Amino acid sequence: MSKVTEKDVIRLLEERVEKLQNNIKKTEAALAVLTGSDESDKTKLKKKDRKIIKEAKEKIKKNLRKKEKTQDKASSGTADKSSLETFSVLAEI
Repeated sequence: MSKVTEKDVIRLLEERVEKLQNNIKKTEAALAVLTGSDESDKTKLKKKDRKIIKEAKEKIKKNLRKKEKTQDKASSGTADKSSLETFSVLAEI
């Protein structure tokens, strides 16, 4: 067995912190895109991430339109279902 030194542990923890910080930056940029603020300029998203966000925004808009239609028809059961779908789309991000 090899001994793990304090330096090895520190290096591994620093790498983990860096990965988490990158994930936080991506999440903040995604939220900025969804809310329409200018925070997205600070962190550039990869093309794949932008595509996922764009698809999520389209699904949310579609679900909101469905919800409005179902509320007009006074069908609250399906309106609740579309709300859950909207939150599930956000959870996928």
